[in-house]
Amino acid sequence: MKKKILKTSLILFILLILATSIKANSPSSIDLSYDYDTKILDVKVFHNVADANTHFIETLDIYVNDVLNISQGFTNQNTTSYLEVSFSISVYYGDTIKVTAICNIAGSATSQITVQAPTSPTPTETSDAISIVLLGFSMIALVLVAGIKKR
Repeated sequence: MKKKILKTSLILFILLILATSIKANSPSSIDLSYDYDTKILDVKVFHNVADANTHFIETLDIYVNDVLNISQGFTNQNTTSYLEVSFSISVYYGDTIKVTAICNIAGSATSQITVQAPTSPTPTETSDAISIVLLGFSMIALVLVAGIKKR
């Protein structure tokens, strides 16, 4: 009799865990962007839920070069579709930023980016800027010369 109760309890426990796992869905993806000038990391975790107050991204862990830098907890997410948040974080060109989002019910997702140096202007962009400046100075000089000749 005890074996039957134990077996039934175990089956019910497993079914309960499976039912919770089926109801819960993991974060599907993470969008990351880093602005080197402002030192701001923007994180958007896509996580579709029925109620963002009871099923949400509970923790965001932010690693820089595989070292935990920030661990931020949450009690809900912005919408039933995603959690969006920004962090002030200083990194250098070439550093890798990895973010792991952990659901409060089940599952997680991870994404990473490498901080890239801004691209330098192409020679055409540089020469265009110089041409505009030279044109401006030429116009000023022309106005000054014309003003002197009228006197």
